[in-house]
Amino acid sequence: MSEVKHTPTPWTYHDLADGYGQERFDVVGSDGISVADEQGTFDKASADHIVKCVNLHDELVGALKLAVTEVSAERFLPDGRRLLDVVREALKKAGAL
Repeated sequence: MSEVKHTPTPWTYHDLADGYGQERFDVVGSDGISVADEQGTFDKASADHIVKCVNLHDELVGALKLAVTEVSAERFLPDGRRLLDVVREALKKAGAL
């Protein structure tokens, strides 16, 4: 299985102020290339969230993988789910399992 290549991290965002009070931001990779098509600009809150999620992805996946090795299989959450199952499901959703 080959890994899908993505725009290099860390990602940042840049203000594309148009001078008319329209606040729009472009999300770019560490190579300076936009991660969106020519129409893909975002409001500040969305750009900030996108950048934060992408830049933390690998660290969070690593923490979850460590948790899989350290968490007792018998640890349950208040809603009755096993903690280990919740962690594994998150890793699957992230494409890490």
